[in-house]
Amino acid sequence: MAKRGIINPLFGMTDAAFWGKIRSALRKIWTSSQAHKDAISRAKVPAPEGGRRKYKIKCPECGRLYNLGEKIKLETKKEGKYKFTSIYHVDHKDEGGSLKGFEDLAPFVHRLFLGRQETLCYHCHQKKHHGEAAE
Repeated sequence: MAKRGIINPLFGMTDAAFWGKIRSALRKIWTSSQAHKDAISRAKVPAPEGGRRKYKIKCPECGRLYNLGEKIKLETKKEGKYKFTSIYHVDHKDEGGSLKGFEDLAPFVHRLFLGRQETLCYHCHQKKHHGEAAE
């Protein structure tokens, strides 16, 4: 493993930057995978009567119902700037672990695609990963 901040000539960037790009690309592929879709399907419940939507997503932590495709507006670190993200997120019950070398690649991919997953609302997902201060 190269020292921090040193360009690896094999990758043309630092090791950390290279493995960060690999991790990001794998997660992007995972979001369109059958495993991701199955986790969302397991969270679908019939919508209450009177609504025009057929299904809603139910968060197993807080029990709230959300529309499919519903977005939430979040403030970014830049003052006055906002971004939109899905109100529900698929969470890995088993953490993905590190991805710092070729030896970590197969276990990371296995946990990413075949690990236990559940769909949580944005707020419950933040609480789980960032503690109670995420409210």
